[in-house]
Amino acid sequence: VLQTSSYAAILPDGETANLTVEMGDHLVFPVSFSAGVVPAGNDEIALSSLNAKEWNLSVGDTLRLLMDGREADYRVCGIYSDITNGGKTAKIGAVQSHSPVIWSIIYVSLNKSADRKQWIEQYRRMGADVTDIGDYVWDTYAQTLTQLRLASKGAAGIAVLVIAVVLVLFLRLMVERNRYEISLQKALGFTERELRRAYFARGLLFVGVGVIAGLALGNLWGEKLCGMILKALGADGFHFVIHWGQVLAGIPAAALGTAIPAIWAGIGGIRQIRAYECCRGKE
Repeated sequence: VLQTSSYAAILPDGETANLTVEMGDHLVFPVSFSAGVVPAGNDEIALSSLNAKEWNLSVGDTLRLLMDGREADYRVCGIYSDITNGGKTAKIGAVQSHSPVIWSIIYVSLNKSADRKQWIEQYRRMGADVTDIGDYVWDTYAQTLTQLRLASKGAAGIAVLVIAVVLVLFLRLMVERNRYEISLQKALGFTERELRRAYFARGLLFVGVGVIAGLALGNLWGEKLCGMILKALGADGFHFVIHWGQVLAGIPAAALGTAIPAIWAGIGGIRQIRAYECCRGKE
């Protein structure tokens, strides 16, 4: 059983702040710690990342709590991510107070043969507030996950647009800069098909290098950049789940599917260049 109560925390500068503390055996439903470990001793406390950042506390520091009219010192043993209750919570390893309990939580694991929905409804009819862990996680992170999906779709759309626009403009500029050389090659007998094929291969080379560089930088720095944003919300232990099928096949296929027509459009100006233009000399 985990019990949650509110206590006054005495900060290093002497000020006090209300702190929501969860007490009990946290190994029953462990959370991931971005630093340190779960509280085990009677004098240990774990802080949410927002609390630790706001109070400038780290693992090994001491935090004083006012419990049952007396002061008690606790050593910060861990820091974890939390976006519930405003992201400002704490965990103590054992129930050490007789203060009023705000709420209590009991974690229950059902056998595979048990009917989960029936079990939940049965206890709800008895007056208990029963929440499925999967539903709780979704309700807690639904808005964040929805925004991330929307951002990923928007980023994908912008990336496709940027690839198309940049390739068309870049290749048109390349064709125009090489107008004299292209005209000379036509005068020497090179066909328009051969020239278009050469510039098409050159464009694909640029796309290939860009896709490889983008995937490498995205996997190396993408998680850190998103983590910096989510860290402000209290989600300090943010990690990407990489689907290698999409990374190695889906994204390159989408990039090439956009690049091929863009390259053909960009090198379309080759057909407008005449063989006799080289006789005029460079302007």
